[in-house]
This record gives sequence, structure tokens and C-alpha cells, in this order.
Amino acid sequence: MNGESFLIPPRVSFINSSIDRFTEYIQPDETFDMIVLDPPWWNKYIRRVKAANSKAGYRMLTNADIKAIPLERHLHKNTLVVVWCTNAPSHIDAVLRDFFPKWGVELVACWYWVKVTSAGQPVCKFNEPQQKQPYERLFIGLPAGSTMAKSIPRERFLYSVPSAIHSHKPPLYDLFTSKYLPPEATCLELFARSLYPRCTSYGMEVLKLQNKRLYELAMEDEDGKTGGRVAFE
Repeated sequence: MNGESFLIPPRVSFINSSIDRFTEYIQPDETFDMIVLDPPWWNKYIRRVKAANSKAGYRMLTNADIKAIPLERHLHKNTLVVVWCTNAPSHIDAVLRDFFPKWGVELVACWYWVKVTSAGQPVCKFNEPQQKQPYERLFIGLPAGSTMAKSIPRERFLYSVPSAIHSHKPPLYDLFTSKYLPPEATCLELFARSLYPRCTSYGMEVLKLQNKRLYELAMEDEDGKTGGRVAFE
């Protein structure tokens, strides 16, 4: 497409569109076992970067824009709702006081993604509130009365070396299906930048991390022919 090649995993669905057209593409009666959001939070720094270079950054959303997404229509009694959140107090407050109540879910856990160097050290110091931190939060919610609530650890720490690609988060599907969801669980990821089997990816950059230029060959057969496996650089 447009002179570029992309790697598409099996059993995926993807919609390349802005979130304000969500109801046009996601059927009102379609429910998911897990819904993941990595919102483009309103950020003054990103706003300045975008003002200086119209091609940099991304279209940020206000808290009201995110709250308006009608996720409540796509939940069943045990749907996990997972939201990546920055450390900004206003964003944390919005998830807990606005988004979750509107979507009809209750907070059951807050996990932390700790960003480390290849030597296993935090990428920066743990600082005072409202300063840059080496971690981000994962808020996890379930509909009220869900039978799964007690099975989700209230707190957990995930460690990985962050990608050089802006806002590239660790994949969560295998983590949750290995312990908390059925093996063939369906997932909806909003503001996605990649594709994953059995998941529906929605956003303006759904193929960004599927570009073949980001991968290198992982194996060849005895005749030197390329195999089907690739590894993300």
C-alpha cells in the first residue's frame, strides 16, 4: 500500500479511522472479552511540538472526547477494560471519576509498567509528583458484580525496555489470556499502532508497527529460502 509492505497476522480485524467514527464501524451489539485503550492524552509538550512541526506528534483528545466513546455498549459481565494512563493527576482522576463510571465499570486493579534500561535500571529516577517518572499506570476495570474481580491482582509490576518508537506500549493480550481470560478471548484495542491475532485494532495508525521495514528475517530453511517468521527490531 502506497509503496510500502505490511505484515498482517492471521485472524485480525483493523479499522483505520478516527475515534469520532467509532459507532460507524463497531456494531452496537458486538461485545469483547477485553478492551484496551492507549489514549493520545492532551499534553502541553506534545502540543508545542506539533505547533512547531505539523507532521510531529499526533491528534490529542480531551478527557471529554475519551469519555464520550460508548464502550458501555460493548461489554459483557466479565469484560476487562484496561486503560494506559500517564502520571498527570488530571488524567488519573478522569479515568477513575469520569470514564469508568460512565462506561459502567469499577476499578479492580492498578498495575505499573516500569521502564528499564538494557541493564535493568529505571530509565530515570523516581521523582516527586508531577515530574517525569520511569513508569506508567494500567488501570483495570470490570463491570460491577463481575465474577472475575477477585482473580485480578490489585497491584502488579511489569518491566521492559521501552521502544524507541513514541508511545509504543508492551502488548497485553498474551499476559491476560494466559491467566485471566479464555484462550480464544476477543480483544478490542483503541488507538492501536499494531495488529494482534484475535484482536480488533482501531485507530489512525493501526499499521504503523506492521511495516515490513521494522522487521528482520528470523530464520531460513536449509535451501536458504525465507521462512514465515520475523522478529521486531
